[in-house]
Amino acid sequence: MKSGPARSTKTPRLKPYWRTDLGEYVTDMAWSPTGHHLAVTTAAGEVLALDAKTGEPAFRADGHTFGGLAIAWSPDGAMLATGGQDGYVRIWSASGARLAAAKGGAAWVEQVTWSTDGRWLASGSGKFVRVWNPAGALVHELPAHGHTVTGLQWSPSSDALATSTYGAVRVWRPGEPEPKRTFSYAGALLTMRWSPDRRVVACGCQDGSVHIWMTADGNDLEMSGYPTKVRALAWAPSTRWLATAGSPDVIVWDFSGAGPAGTRPVTLARHRQLVTDVAFRDDAVLASGGTDGLVVFWSVRRTGGSTLGTAEEASGVSRVAWQPRDRFLAAGYESGVVALWPSPKAGSG
Repeated sequence: MKSGPARSTKTPRLKPYWRTDLGEYVTDMAWSPTGHHLAVTTAAGEVLALDAKTGEPAFRADGHTFGGLAIAWSPDGAMLATGGQDGYVRIWSASGARLAAAKGGAAWVEQVTWSTDGRWLASGSGKFVRVWNPAGALVHELPAHGHTVTGLQWSPSSDALATSTYGAVRVWRPGEPEPKRTFSYAGALLTMRWSPDRRVVACGCQDGSVHIWMTADGNDLEMSGYPTKVRALAWAPSTRWLATAGSPDVIVWDFSGAGPAGTRPVTLARHRQLVTDVAFRDDAVLASGGTDGLVVFWSVRRTGGSTLGTAEEASGVSRVAWQPRDRFLAAGYESGVVALWPSPKAGSG
């Protein structure tokens, strides 16, 4: 898994557009569809919506006892859904009003995700996946999984829901008792990302590998050799690139042409410690955050990559998320800081 590492000695050090200290570990973040607000959950259980222009809270509420874990905007931006360590799914208005609360099925709710048409909200709680309507009424529950659900994602048409657990990725049609498709794996799947064109399902694994399945025929491929478990994956919008994090380097696989089989990935080396999250702005620019407190902006190319800019805080990065207009990147930190960083221009590295 070797390729020429991308290093630069003349990389711009960025200054934040704004910086807000929430006082507690940032567990999840999500931009509203318009990009006007950044929703945040913290380890203290707070739910916030930060104004994109100022970083000030548009609302701030106590959300989940013992801590928040997941947050997602509805596609129309009218509602937020959150999950937490109190075992509840909660639905909020965009202004912070509490609209509904329901039990997820286990002691914690780790995933919440809206269908692309906004009709349904799915939650992952231990071995249980439940589907709700926007009013918080239960409309369907999948059969209990044999292991904890680690990934949850809707199809673009909203008619299928993918789940990952130890041993398999399954694709379900809500309302049906058996999965439509099953992609088996002899190990623990820690995270799942369906490609934007839904042609590929990728999973980061406990055994230090990335496993992929082609949805058309079920053929699979494994990319191994990571020094630690792989917990962060990100697809480029065109499905050209898959960025993966399981070391201090970002490993990027090229899915153009015949795909990554038999090829060497692009290795992006700048972090001093483990990379914790990755996010593509477009097919050319990638951002990564690590436990070293560093956010790195990368230009990605088939022949390698270069650093466009860096930004640094004193504590580790827990989440990174691009604003929908792609002008700014939000980074959440273990210390409770949320910072908005300007996107450097491609070619400035």
